[in-house]
Amino acid sequence: MRRSREAKGKSRALPGQSIEFVRSRVQPAKTAVLRAFAELIGTKQYDEISVAELIGRAAVSRSSFYEHFNGKQDLLTQSIAGPFQILADGLLCAKQLQLVPLLEHFWTNRAFARGVLQGSVRQRAATVLVLEIENRLKHREKESRVKFRLPRRLLAWQLSETTLGLITTWLAGEARCSASELADGLARSSHAVMEAMRS
Repeated sequence: MRRSREAKGKSRALPGQSIEFVRSRVQPAKTAVLRAFAELIGTKQYDEISVAELIGRAAVSRSSFYEHFNGKQDLLTQSIAGPFQILADGLLCAKQLQLVPLLEHFWTNRAFARGVLQGSVRQRAATVLVLEIENRLKHREKESRVKFRLPRRLLAWQLSETTLGLITTWLAGEARCSASELADGLARSSHAVMEAMRS
């Protein structure tokens, strides 16, 4: 059975060292793995990337990799969780202004963004966004006492797939518009779907 991350930190602390000191020493390994993943996903399919290749490119040990990530799926989740939280907030929480810099970031890093939004990894990436959206829908149901015609999970999938489809098409250059126009369209379509699904 794996120990928790905090337990791992405690076991590595020397007398007189705080857990925070130990964590600050090992953070570069996590950053190196995330950076290696970003570089590789821009040039290879997700399924073609091995943990051995990641740790080799990041110049970290296998144990360091598993200290920070439960596996390749966890690495994917952690690498997109932050941007997808911003995306979910922008779609559902009246924080549309946050979408513009995020979409500009996606555009600047198109190879990475396409790497996690296309192919076999798309379903895994979409699931991360679905969970973020579903959490916000649950909060909205509690706070506003609103009910939706569809179960939260289905509504979250609908919003996630619509959003990722538009972003993927935009990143592929199949249709051109500014990041601001796309952000506005994403927010409006999400709100329209949610209004249509109110019971």
